[in-house]
Amino acid sequence: MVEVTFKLTAENIDAFALETEQRLEALNISEEDIIQTRLSLETVLLAWYENGASGQNVTVKTFKRSGRVYVNLLYAGPSINPIPEENKNPLNIYFGAIWDRVGHSMTYRYSNGVNTVELKLPKPEVNENARIIAAVVLALLTGFAFSFLPPEISKTIVEHYTGPLAENMIAFLSGMAMLMIFVSLVAAVCNIGDVETLGTIGKATFLEFTGRTFATLSVVTPIAFLTFGILKTGEEVHFDVLKDVYKLVISIIPANPIQPFLDGNTLQIVFLAIFMGYIILSIGKKVQGVVDLVYEFNTVIMVAMETICSFLPILIYLSLSNIMLKGEFDNLIKAWKIVLFVVVFVLLSMVVHIIHIAYTQKLNVGNLFKKLLPIFFLGATCCNASATIPNAHALCKDEYHVEDRIRNFAISFGQMFFGTPSGITMMVYAVGLADIYNVHVGIGAAVTFFVCLNIVVYCNPPVPM
Repeated sequence: MVEVTFKLTAENIDAFALETEQRLEALNISEEDIIQTRLSLETVLLAWYENGASGQNVTVKTFKRSGRVYVNLLYAGPSINPIPEENKNPLNIYFGAIWDRVGHSMTYRYSNGVNTVELKLPKPEVNENARIIAAVVLALLTGFAFSFLPPEISKTIVEHYTGPLAENMIAFLSGMAMLMIFVSLVAAVCNIGDVETLGTIGKATFLEFTGRTFATLSVVTPIAFLTFGILKTGEEVHFDVLKDVYKLVISIIPANPIQPFLDGNTLQIVFLAIFMGYIILSIGKKVQGVVDLVYEFNTVIMVAMETICSFLPILIYLSLSNIMLKGEFDNLIKAWKIVLFVVVFVLLSMVVHIIHIAYTQKLNVGNLFKKLLPIFFLGATCCNASATIPNAHALCKDEYHVEDRIRNFAISFGQMFFGTPSGITMMVYAVGLADIYNVHVGIGAAVTFFVCLNIVVYCNPPVPM
């Protein structure tokens, strides 16, 4: 711990802030955190200086605890709170803008005649890829080690211990993701400002996502039929296409506002969120209190998801370990053709979409790939798009400075309507299984399958596949 005491003067404030900045550099604190900490220190000291503490001794303690850096400022004298509770105070607004943005924590207390302000800096960021890779490697080692045990023991471990734990973690993550999609989409719709803008943004976003999905499936589906060789003359399957399509369309409307969350039906949740957001937006300022509540709840859900996602390496480890212990890798080997096709075409479609986005938005392709790779790796290793939501928000907000109203709307909407990976996976599984069981279909059934696929894909929630 480093402890420094100095007299509070205008000259010393700047000198001490510079000294603290250098001390934090020695502790390998990021440049952004150092700048924000210095600004906050100067603001606290200036508040004390202007409210009667001029010329008094101020002690500053810098120390580490549990891998986190703390900076405490102490001044013995009358109570002077530099972080007022009144929201109208400009100083409080300034602090909120700084600390809410960078995720720091600042607290004030007055005890035994001493004013204390504690600044708690974020823990150093751990490389997310390293944590995921470690979880994968550990799972493979666990599976290898347990392969020497009798099958009965492995089955008992999966059925009674690791299996239920992984299932509960996935269910909780998926449930929170459904809630997050609903709240963030309602907040985004309310934040758009007016119904006309909502229509413009909603239509553009819908056409963008569904158009990409349709174009990709239009190319990949014929290739899959030809690759697996099931498009041959044989017994034709006949059914009323329009009837089934109509059923899928009307299923978007939920029977009640609770059931979509119980079923995990993302399509109905999106419908419900846009409907509620539209109603709130239409009423306007008369329900401003409701709008504020939605914004605050959205913040709570975002923080909750970030906290949950910090445990994702554990979920990845459990999921892969269960696959190893249950011997399901043997089934993957038998279905190598299906797995290979899915992997190749999902990756290829992602590459094409990313290059197109980089070209149209005038972004550096290599840099965009680099920033998206951790998100893709995270979603792929736990087969759960929900896990990537906080990371996607952070990337759009911090790296590309996307407006909150666009970011909240597009990410939640995109989780539902960008169905390219799900569509390819569902289509290849169906065609691959038809090949395994020697089922042949004609052109009519193939076209029907393609039409239904482009609708069913949006009924597939961003939860484990």
